[in-house]
Amino acid sequence: MNILEDDRNQSDTEHKGVVRWYVMRYLSMGRKQNSELEEENKRRKKMSMPELEYFAPNIIVSSKGKTKKTMQQPLVLNYVFVHSDIKDIKEFRLIHTNFQLLKRRDVSSEISLKDGKNNGADSDNVTKDPYMYVPDREMESFIVVAKAYCNNVPTLLSSQTTLLKGDKVRILDGDFCGVEGILQRHNRNGEIVMLPVGNLITVPLLTVSPKHIEVLEFSKNGTHVYDVLDELQDNIRDLMHKKANDVLKTDDIALARYYMTRYGKVKLESKKLYGRFNAMMMMLHYILGNKEELESAVDNTVKSLVFVTNIETKAFIFSALYVCTGIQEYFEKADAVAMSGQNVNRSRKLQCVADDLLLYRKLK
Repeated sequence: MNILEDDRNQSDTEHKGVVRWYVMRYLSMGRKQNSELEEENKRRKKMSMPELEYFAPNIIVSSKGKTKKTMQQPLVLNYVFVHSDIKDIKEFRLIHTNFQLLKRRDVSSEISLKDGKNNGADSDNVTKDPYMYVPDREMESFIVVAKAYCNNVPTLLSSQTTLLKGDKVRILDGDFCGVEGILQRHNRNGEIVMLPVGNLITVPLLTVSPKHIEVLEFSKNGTHVYDVLDELQDNIRDLMHKKANDVLKTDDIALARYYMTRYGKVKLESKKLYGRFNAMMMMLHYILGNKEELESAVDNTVKSLVFVTNIETKAFIFSALYVCTGIQEYFEKADAVAMSGQNVNRSRKLQCVADDLLLYRKLK
């Protein structure tokens, strides 16, 4: 990376006092970066100054030869992450000249780097900071992952990976619990999640069980979100049919819980999508017997109807409201929409609603 600090007067004064995880590179080939950082904190302790917070991950490498030795090597490209403000970091560099701040290639290209820990201060100056930094949330995840991997952290340069197509997810259990990353692909053992660290590196996580992943945001790639919602709707309808016929089994209950865990907190881009999504979550609460949550889910579904314009979606939502509440008005509205296409070629989705209503009517 051809990004080196230039000591010309930048707008550093605008960032004094703003604490971030700034990215530095250690220029010496002696691999003593941790020693220098430890020395700095010893100096600060003697002077009753706050310690410098940093993260300088290493890997342990065994040397070859007759005598086995181990030595530390920097994780990747001699990167060091320092949690402080520019003023403090520049004073640190006056003493430790082997450390160099990295400049951002294009300041205007990173207008959305926010983390909740700066209470808005970051967002006001994000486009003006000339130095590279990693948002707090990504850094916290990186530290968790590095510790979980012990001394063997696999990393890739961000230029070697493409992270545009995956869903944003959070891991709910295991060594990586709480880590947010990008879902890349499935394999027979589970799912692969990639953790981006700023625009610098990407850490591939070990295969994660699907039941330990919740989706936070769907990929914006093509029709992905619609494909997922269509499949989810069909699967939840199948579960509802089993409940209506009183053949719901333990595995079905587990599947309903899995859907709730995986998709219950997903953030959708369009208000129109929330009508259908809320209806599906409502059906899951009904299947699982969550009475308090069901009441809130019914309210959310009714409120989101105002944004729905697609007649197929409206019919599905009304039928879902009917089966979950037993209110006749919802049956009549769903029936009116579903039957409106009987003199033309009725769509598959409207036919599904018509079939559902026949079953749900028997249930009620």
